[in-house]
Amino acid sequence: MTILKKTGSAVFIYIVMIFTIVISVYPILWVIMSAFKTNAQILGNPFTLPTAFHLAPFISVYTQ
Repeated sequence: MTILKKTGSAVFIYIVMIFTIVISVYPILWVIMSAFKTNAQILGNPFTLPTAFHLAPFISVYTQ
């Protein structure tokens, strides 16, 4: 009985940890994906993948 109780609590802890990691990492990935989009793509549908990778924003940041 105690082995099942320990296994159940361990599974619950892992589920909570995975959920926390996903919630924490998703905004970072969203910012990285949005960095390669144009303003029109971001304003049109912000949750899609970029259609083409644009490096112009990075170039303007480093040249200014």
